[in-house]
Amino acid sequence: MLDLFSQPEIEFPHGRENNWHSEEIYIEQMERLGNNSKVILKCLLEGQRISGIDCNTGIKSKDMDAPIRMSEYRKRFQEIIKAGYPVQYETGANGCKTWFIENK
Repeated sequence: MLDLFSQPEIEFPHGRENNWHSEEIYIEQMERLGNNSKVILKCLLEGQRISGIDCNTGIKSKDMDAPIRMSEYRKRFQEIIKAGYPVQYETGANGCKTWFIENK
């Protein structure tokens, strides 16, 4: 299985934040946010379907001991898509999205 955490060359593209303060915070938190992107990607590659509620309550890949929670998940999905992964989503009746990668 692909070990994303031992591959430091995987970088997720990040555009500029909409103000200097947000950009400063992003730079300070870049390592943690990059790890969140890797966890989301790993779960998607395992075939998991992930919603915002899942991210808030905790997601984990098969080889993780404990789930991690994240509130800034929308940007992480955008970064994964910008990195070229074929992430798709469905919007539920309540307007919430569920992201996934179609395994063919």
